[in-house]
Amino acid sequence: MVGLLNISSLSLGIMVAVMVGLWAINEWRFDRFHKNVDRMYRIVLHATLNDNPIKLGSTYRPFGEAAQAELPDIEDMTRVFVLSRDVAVDNKYYPATRTFVADANFFSFFSFALREGDPATALAAPDRVVISETAARRLFPGQNPIAQRLRFYDADFTVSAIMADMPQNSSLQADMVFPAFGWLAESEWGNSDGFFTFFTLRPNADLPQIEEALTEILFKNVDLLKTIGAKITLEPMKDVHFSAGFMIDSLRKGNPALVGTLALVALVILVIACINFTNLFISTSFLRAKSIGLRKAHGATRGRLMLGFYGETAVYVLIAIGAGGFCAHLALPVFNSFTQGTTAIDLLSPQLYLFLAGLFVVTVLLAGSFPACYMTRFNPIQTLSGKFRGKNISLFQKSLIVVQFSASIALLIVVCFMQKQLRFMINHELGFDKEHIIYVHGREQFGRNYDVFRDELLKNPAIRDITMKNALPTQWVQGWGFNLIGASVPILMEVNRVKPNYFDFMGMTIIDGENPFFLTAADSLQPIVINESAAALLQLDAPVDRIIIANNHQRMVVKGLLRNAYVRSLRNEVDPQVYVKLTGDSWNVLFFKIAGDPQPAIDLLRDQWETLEPGYPFEYHFLDDAYKDLYASETSAGNVFAFAMLITFVISVAGLFATAFYATQRRSREIALRKVNGATLRDLLLLLNKDFIVWVAVSFLIASPVAWVGLRSWLSGFAVKTTLSGWLFLLVGLIALLVALLTTSFQTWKVASANPAERLKTE
Repeated sequence: MVGLLNISSLSLGIMVAVMVGLWAINEWRFDRFHKNVDRMYRIVLHATLNDNPIKLGSTYRPFGEAAQAELPDIEDMTRVFVLSRDVAVDNKYYPATRTFVADANFFSFFSFALREGDPATALAAPDRVVISETAARRLFPGQNPIAQRLRFYDADFTVSAIMADMPQNSSLQADMVFPAFGWLAESEWGNSDGFFTFFTLRPNADLPQIEEALTEILFKNVDLLKTIGAKITLEPMKDVHFSAGFMIDSLRKGNPALVGTLALVALVILVIACINFTNLFISTSFLRAKSIGLRKAHGATRGRLMLGFYGETAVYVLIAIGAGGFCAHLALPVFNSFTQGTTAIDLLSPQLYLFLAGLFVVTVLLAGSFPACYMTRFNPIQTLSGKFRGKNISLFQKSLIVVQFSASIALLIVVCFMQKQLRFMINHELGFDKEHIIYVHGREQFGRNYDVFRDELLKNPAIRDITMKNALPTQWVQGWGFNLIGASVPILMEVNRVKPNYFDFMGMTIIDGENPFFLTAADSLQPIVINESAAALLQLDAPVDRIIIANNHQRMVVKGLLRNAYVRSLRNEVDPQVYVKLTGDSWNVLFFKIAGDPQPAIDLLRDQWETLEPGYPFEYHFLDDAYKDLYASETSAGNVFAFAMLITFVISVAGLFATAFYATQRRSREIALRKVNGATLRDLLLLLNKDFIVWVAVSFLIASPVAWVGLRSWLSGFAVKTTLSGWLFLLVGLIALLVALLTTSFQTWKVASANPAERLKTE
């Protein structure tokens, strides 16, 4: 049994170490495949808005050209603008895909491989496009994509090259790359600031001097940015994946805290598995004692015996690595779904074997050192005489068991509170109604002539109400600077364009003034509604009928004050928001409040869509799902920690079971004597289990403050958070105690209830 438990425990620990290790290595190697990565940087804009520091990873289109013209240390430059819209081939539309609009040198600047085509000329003309192998199979199945035509943003493009799918460890991810066209090719200073600008610097370039010069170029062209303390820094390409704190950043990002935490958890699990191995070897020492005594009597030195133990440990570890690697291969799809990763075991990768070799050495040393040192000290005379029964569980072994259960209890506490926080956020009162709402991203015709369209659909009892907005409530798509007359520093606020009934539809409350969007404007000033956060930043106690200035020139009048609503993640406070009337009816988001069973409403919307937009695929979503998606990272982290907690408990319980088994075997003669002298079954169960109860209690006392500190730090990242309830800590402690007692009680009951005469006859 000991061999099976040893291999099973080590296999589980190695499975976790392999999965997390390969994933962490992949995360830390993001973007490092580019040929000049050590000299590649992107522009980052720092500023202070609304008394808060912000970062933007993108800037104005002319910035890159101006910098390259003025600064000789810039060897090369390219810009990328991220778009997402449907692509049409032969009047058949394909769902929105992630695309880049980039400079002509995109494929010579970055090291993205082309399967067909020339990197130097692939984007040389404004009507060319490069598509990935995946996009080629989707858009042109069974055809040669080169020279095929597709339509994007009402313009026609010709496929000039096929690129390999962008590597999964790239912060830049797209299926199509277009050259600059239309308004994107003509964007000037002060227009869109959504261009990601990358530089390759010459060797030994003076980075602080370049950053200072870039800031001066910015001020020279956008004087307003001086008022908000703007400055430019250059972020190394190797740091892009893990850089955080950006107000808007559409590149693929990682979470260094999650990587570090999971790596630590994986190490803890591996150490726990090695602790199991150590405990099991020590617990079975009385079974091996005679063998060790014989070898010592025949002249075996202690060093040779230690090498033998290391060799035996190495065999166990090799078997465990094989079993653990196979289990990791089976579990990787689940792990990838938790981490949003694409980790795979590549048997042809030298990196895999280097990692496994390092894991083998570390595991052998961790698992084999103490048994090798401990068990080679046995007295050969005592062991050969048959009097050696093994020692009682040592303080060291007790400490190892406490460490195991401390880690298990701490992980269980963390998992419980992460789930509690997720439920708290999902069910928290947000200040608006997100239930029973379907949304559809409109196209050219679906939603056109909105009032007639709405009246017609409302005749069906399956739909209770309809409204429209320029984007989902969860998305920030436009921000303007607002200030009072005479104020010089603008305050950045989100601009939302909505239909007049939007507030009623969403259950949002106007607490002062009125909804001006149902009314005909009485003067030339554009009426707006602002929320409480916006009023507070403008320092307006009575904002209704006050005039505010947008973007330093447009005068608007506040007609309504809206109660704050948490339309985004509860990690953050409510943004300052300004609402204006939506005038266009196409390419917006339509919201449908449904009655009862959603299927009749979905069928109605599908029929309308296929009539009005036959070339586009019909897609619908539920608004409450969009809010659950806001916490996808927390949900994934919770799932990973639950997985780690389960593995830790399984390993700990296996070790505790074996420890209880061999501890009771050692004391079997003592137990028989106690029974002969009148000890009851209850007395014996208490005697045999009291140590395990004490160990779990000590583990709980260690784990609780550790988990409390970690959870308090984690919860500090949320504007709205649950409480660290003491009852939940106690509940976890009781669960751990129950698991421990269930694990040990069967063994102790079996020994305690055995016939003492049978045992004493064998002595």
